[in-house]
Amino acid sequence: MKKNILLFLIFCLLTFFLLMNANAQPVMLQKSNPLEPLKEEALSFFQPVKGKIIQVDGASVKISFDSKEPITRGMRLQAFKEGADFIHPITKEHLGKIETLIGNIEIDSFEQVHALGRIIKGKPEDFKDAKVKVPAFKITTLFYQSSIDWFLGDAHYQALKESGRFELIDTGIETNDITKILAEAKAKNTQIALVMTSERQDKGLIVTQKLFWVEDSKQFSEKKASVSIDYVNELRLKSGLPGMRATELLFSYDLPFSANRITAGDFDGDRSADIALVSGDIVRFYTSRVDLSLLWQLRLPARGEVVWIDKAAIKDNGKDVILITARQDNDYISYIYELQGGEFVLLWSSDGIFIKSYGDKILGQNYSPSEGYEGNIFFITYSDKSFKKGDNFKLPLNLNIYDFQHIYSPDGKQAILAWDEKGYLRLLDLNGAILWTSKEDLGGFSSSFAKESLSGLFEKGKWSIKDRLMFKDGEVYAPKRKPILGKAKGLGFKESTIKAFWWNGFTVEERDLIEDIGGEIIDYAITEDRIMILSKPLLGIKAKNILKGESPLGVMLYIFSSKGR
Repeated sequence: MKKNILLFLIFCLLTFFLLMNANAQPVMLQKSNPLEPLKEEALSFFQPVKGKIIQVDGASVKISFDSKEPITRGMRLQAFKEGADFIHPITKEHLGKIETLIGNIEIDSFEQVHALGRIIKGKPEDFKDAKVKVPAFKITTLFYQSSIDWFLGDAHYQALKESGRFELIDTGIETNDITKILAEAKAKNTQIALVMTSERQDKGLIVTQKLFWVEDSKQFSEKKASVSIDYVNELRLKSGLPGMRATELLFSYDLPFSANRITAGDFDGDRSADIALVSGDIVRFYTSRVDLSLLWQLRLPARGEVVWIDKAAIKDNGKDVILITARQDNDYISYIYELQGGEFVLLWSSDGIFIKSYGDKILGQNYSPSEGYEGNIFFITYSDKSFKKGDNFKLPLNLNIYDFQHIYSPDGKQAILAWDEKGYLRLLDLNGAILWTSKEDLGGFSSSFAKESLSGLFEKGKWSIKDRLMFKDGEVYAPKRKPILGKAKGLGFKESTIKAFWWNGFTVEERDLIEDIGGEIIDYAITEDRIMILSKPLLGIKAKNILKGESPLGVMLYIFSSKGR
């Protein structure tokens, strides 16, 4: 009996320890931030430290530190000499000593409490018995994420910001050229440049962080970290949790005219976005501030329907030009205007052509009455104060100028998100192979036209001016319209959504960026921090305006704040 009781007690104890270990295991497996080593690497160069120069030999110096100072090879320290005491003029409190900077030193090696370094700025004779330090103030840093998912880059940005050691400066340039990135960093008066890239490895990513001193363009650190696709997905899901909405409505305007196209750009070079709204043959330009004040007005040379409006920065004057394609008398005419002296001046126009911006480039494609779009897409180049047809834009066959937008995976692979004629989105590789197709069409397009037969006796089908596909922060935006009744689009649309599509390298994921826009989204535009949407009310009529004796044909302009850092 006693033996059985003893065996039972032993069994209970073993069970208890097994349960304790089982319960403890998840704590050991908790996921940590895989980018933490990158943050720690960056911080290691800027820990506030203090030391004293004990030997100078030409440009070489020997420095004595306290044993607890965290010294890293490649650190740069300020060298200074102390002068008279600094006394508070009223309280007479001793606040320290006046410091005179004499130059900078870079650490070459460190052992125990001594470091060897080189003088990189200053006269060697001034460094004898000088003191050195890494100041405690924030380091101005150009933060540049190249071929890396925006959410992943933003997570690292936030971690660096929360450390309190970096004053992070964003940039809008898009390049892999380090010399251009460093030139941008120098123009923005930053001390260092931090460049993030990523590349595919198995089912995850290898993220690389490179650090450069802006003053002399020297790279002083390169650190890599492994990141799973699951972690990237987790970051994206967190961005959509309640209380962490990607957008919020800033303003809404009941426009007194029936606008049908919108774009936004810096047309006067004052570094703030202006809004361009199209109504018939008139383009009105407004500030994007609260009052929506009218700035300028542009009337096209001939009446017609504007089917596309865009902006592009093709000159080095800090101003955007405005691009317009209009349907006029069964032809398509494109225009490029620039604001000069308070008026928009025509720089270029051409019949039988469509145009659009792509980054800061201009693309064109010819018009054919029998097909709609005809031939290859090509660049329109600007040089010597004139516009010329340039090289062809490389794109898979059967894609037209308003059909597509390039998209990038977290590791920088490139693919194409494109409309088909039925309103479905497809992901294509650069050879045109279909990698993914949306489960449903997104509501069709606002502008569709008949293809004309040579005899003019019958139609050959339809062609469409597609909805904008716009790339921002690693995602492609597209509008989706919800018909009033099932899929009967002819009856109108009850509400619309701006959706965001993200390619994780394997498939395309989607989310609702802006939901419940009443009626039909006609057009939209984006800037660095705002999304502007034109929406036509249900059935195209504002019933309440009829009761007020006002025009029922106006549209709504909504301005949302997009998620910023």
